[in-house]
Amino acid sequence: MSTSGQKPGEATFVGYKVKANAALLQGVGVKFSADHEVDVCGANDKAIGIPMTSVTGNASGTSRIEVMLLDGGTIRAKVSSGGATRGEYAICGSGGFENQTIGGGTTVKYIVGQFLESGVSGDFVELRLGGFAAGCA
Repeated sequence: MSTSGQKPGEATFVGYKVKANAALLQGVGVKFSADHEVDVCGANDKAIGIPMTSVTGNASGTSRIEVMLLDGGTIRAKVSSGGATRGEYAICGSGGFENQTIGGGTTVKYIVGQFLESGVSGDFVELRLGGFAAGCA
């Protein structure tokens, strides 16, 4: 399990408004919900980044969160039920990130990076960020 989680200097951090009543968790991907607003990612959603803290959006829609964009660097990310294997590519799972082998098919998967450590559901592991889409079986 990762012990770092410090903000790397080469990463980009952006503050976003949190969707009303959305429960964003540290280490679990976020996606765009509306203009300048983010919501939690579900399985295979198009993640734009990973929040640095956990925040629940208030009903008035004024809660904010700092998000590390998927443009390089590394971050501690939470592993979902699909597990994480060092060296494998990562996609959004339910409540975290999981392995995704790319190639061999035409189903589009939205890759968020590559695992630098292995872990099981609930662990926090180091994830090298870099978003792209790929075909897979």
